[in-house]
Order: sequence, then structure tokens, then C-alpha cells
Amino acid sequence: IRAEIVGKVKRGEDLVANVELVADGKINDEEKHFLRVAVTGPDGKEVTALRRFVFVAAGKGEVRLPIAYDDPAGRWTIVLKDVATGLEKRLTVGLH
Repeated sequence: IRAEIVGKVKRGEDLVANVELVADGKINDEEKHFLRVAVTGPDGKEVTALRRFVFVAAGKGEVRLPIAYDDPAGRWTIVLKDVATGLEKRLTVGLH
């Protein structure tokens, strides 16, 4: 799993990450996957309101998470897990 956060993360806006599934062979246009998204705040606890599933078709998808104006500053962790294979990708982002 490749993932990259798009732009700067700002309070009151959506955090957006582009996601791509990569494999030894080509991923065809008909393949469909679901990624489980879990977000952990700076306190180390999962933010269940941000838990979701993201649909990935033909190896590409987008994660969009709303960041509240009053979310605490610090290091946030986003874990993307492919439901079918169990493969994971972790992203960290600092919120100031």
C-alpha cells in the first residue's frame, strides 16, 4: 500500500490522502478492495469517529478525514489496512 497526504493538514478542513495498491503483477481495472482506516490521536487512543472503510477500485482510492477546529495538537497516526490481505500502511501527521 502506498499512501501520501495531499497538501497541508489544517484544522477545520479535511485531511486527504491518495492511496494506491501495488503488487508484483498488474492490478486490473476490475479489482476491488476495502481499506479499514483507523486514526490514533496524540494521546495514543483511537478516535472512533474517524474510523471508516475506504473503497479502492483498480488499485486507487482516496481517504478523506474531517479535522475539527478543536482537535488536539500533536502527532496523529493513520493506519490503512487492506481487508483482503491484511497488509498495512501507517501515516503520521503533525497537527499544530
